[in-house]
Amino acid sequence: MLSIFNTPAPNISISAAQTIVMDAYGLDLSATALTSERDQNYLLKEKAEPKYVLKISNPAESFDVLEMQHAALAHIYLHDPEIQLPRPVNTLDGELIFHHETASNEKHYIRMVEYVPGELMKDLGKQTNGLINDLGYLLGRLDLALQGFEHPAARRSFPWNVAQTDFLINNQDNIRSEEDQLIIQHFLQEYEKNIV
Repeated sequence: MLSIFNTPAPNISISAAQTIVMDAYGLDLSATALTSERDQNYLLKEKAEPKYVLKISNPAESFDVLEMQHAALAHIYLHDPEIQLPRPVNTLDGELIFHHETASNEKHYIRMVEYVPGELMKDLGKQTNGLINDLGYLLGRLDLALQGFEHPAARRSFPWNVAQTDFLINNQDNIRSEEDQLIIQHFLQEYEKNIV
């Protein structure tokens, strides 16, 4: 079974990405590769000005999960329209997500979102109390805006969901360091005691 955690990320060239953008969106933009863990993303610029991000999904990613992400964004915009998050962009055919097959028969879902300017926290150096407070405020707004959001794909099994501790419990033997295993066991016990 394909998994997004063991399926290689897409490998679509810059020129192919620019062609996809022209064909699907009718936009002649330059592309620069962005770092991504399991997908492939490109920053799209018009005359050196960042405009969009092209998101090419991992071949193992399901359409339902991508649809859920867009539904969550729409829910947030409805409840907190001033929040700055990337807004999805329709293709010329009016689609938010479309299926693409490469010349080598790799299949991906592709979407484009508006670029949101800012800096990565990792690039800011010392993180001040003000910055941490701003982050907490933003996360609080997101939490409030997501209240009442439901989507079937949100209930999927996902190892990074801290509420799904059974993945960690069942895979502790894969952690070689006994010290790391003890740390994980401690926090799992704290989670079970204080959260569940």
